[in-house]
Amino acid sequence: MALLKKKHKEFLGEVAANVMSDATLGKGSTAPTKLPNAKSGAGPLKLGLAVIAVVAVLAVAAFAFYGKGNSPGATSSSVPTSMPTTTAATSISESTTIATTSIAVQQQPNVTGNYLMTFLACTGKSCFNPQYHTTYLAQSNDGSNWTLVPGFKPYAGSVPDLVRRGGTLYLYNPGTVVIYNISTSAQSAPIPVTLEYPNGTVSSDGFVDPSPTLSNGTIVLFYLPGIPGQDPAQCPTGQSSCTKSIMSATEASGSNGTVFVVDPGVRVSVSITSPGTASDPAVFKTPTGYALYLSEGQSVVAFSSATLQGSYTPIPGLPEGVLVQQGTGGVPSGRYNPQTGQYWTYVSHSPLGGTGVIDLAITSDISSQIPSAAFSTVVSGCDFAALGCNYSVESPGIWPK
Repeated sequence: MALLKKKHKEFLGEVAANVMSDATLGKGSTAPTKLPNAKSGAGPLKLGLAVIAVVAVLAVAAFAFYGKGNSPGATSSSVPTSMPTTTAATSISESTTIATTSIAVQQQPNVTGNYLMTFLACTGKSCFNPQYHTTYLAQSNDGSNWTLVPGFKPYAGSVPDLVRRGGTLYLYNPGTVVIYNISTSAQSAPIPVTLEYPNGTVSSDGFVDPSPTLSNGTIVLFYLPGIPGQDPAQCPTGQSSCTKSIMSATEASGSNGTVFVVDPGVRVSVSITSPGTASDPAVFKTPTGYALYLSEGQSVVAFSSATLQGSYTPIPGLPEGVLVQQGTGGVPSGRYNPQTGQYWTYVSHSPLGGTGVIDLAITSDISSQIPSAAFSTVVSGCDFAALGCNYSVESPGIWPK
C-alpha cells in the first residue's frame, strides 16, 4: 500500500495523586476529676449540679463528634470505634480527643494491561497523508486481545512507537514525543525532540520511524534519518539505487526523553533499487542479544547483533534476510517472550483495496521464514467503537520488547 511507502517519517505532564490530609474532628472538654458525693451532706442541690456537669461534658463531646459531619450509625472508617469512657464511676478523662483515620483518595491508573501497543489509524484517502494519521494507545493481557486505554487522548501523529520507564510512557512519532504518567493519566502535548551530533551540532534532517528501547534505564532511539522534501524510505530523486542506513541515538542526561545524541556508526545498511523502500526499524531483545526488523514494503527483513548499539547483520538461515515474505505485511514490531521462549512478530497488513489491520505470528524462532498462514489479525478498526470497520490500523509499536 502506498501508505507504507510515503510516511514522513509536550510540557511534561506530572500531576500528583489527590490526597486528603489527616484531620481531627474535635476535642472534648475538661470536667472536675471527682463528682460531689451525695453522702457527704452536700445535699440534693450539689448532686443535681454534679449530674448537670456530667451531662454537659458528654454533650460537648457529642457535639464535637457529630458537629464535624458525622451522623449516628455511620460506618465510615473515619468514625471512632468507641466514645470516651469514664475512668471510674465518679470520674471522666480530663480531655477527650476524637480523632479520625487519614483518608487518601487515590486515582486508579487506566493502564493495567501486561502489554501496551501504539498504532496509527486513518480512513479513506487520508491514509495517504501522514498529516492525517492519528496515534492511539491500546493494552492487552495476552498480546492478542486489545482494548484502548481509557482516558488516553488520541493525537495527530504517524508511525508511533513507545517505551516505558517506571511509571512513565514515552510515545515517539517522527520528531516528537508525548509523555504519559501512568499513575495520574496526565498526558503531555507532542514535545519536539532534538537530535544532536556528539559535537553539539543539531541534526537538520531529524528522524522518522522511531523505535525506542531501554539500556540501563536510558532511552536509546533507533531511527531512519529524514530527507527534507521527500520520502526518506525511498532513494533520492533521480537515483535508481541507493543505500539506506538505520541509526541510533542515546538520550541526553536530564532531558527526559527530549534530546538525543547520535551514536557512532550505523546499526545496519541495506541496498535498495527504485521504487523499493527500506524503513520502520523495530529493535527488541533476544536471548543472544538483539534483533532488528526492517520493513521493505509489505515484507520484513531481520537482523541481529550481540549488543544493542553494535552492527546488525542478516539472521543466518533467512534467504537474503527475509523473515516475512512480500505481500504478508510490513511496518513491523517484535518481542521475545522469555516465559514461553517464543517470538511475537506483528505486521501491518494492507490487503489490496482493503483496510489495514495488524496481524500477529507466534513462532519458536526467527531463523526461518514465517509463512503467511501463521499470521492472524489481532487488531482492526472494527475492534474499537471509537473507530469502526472503515478505519485502517497500522504501524504497531509493542511494549515490553
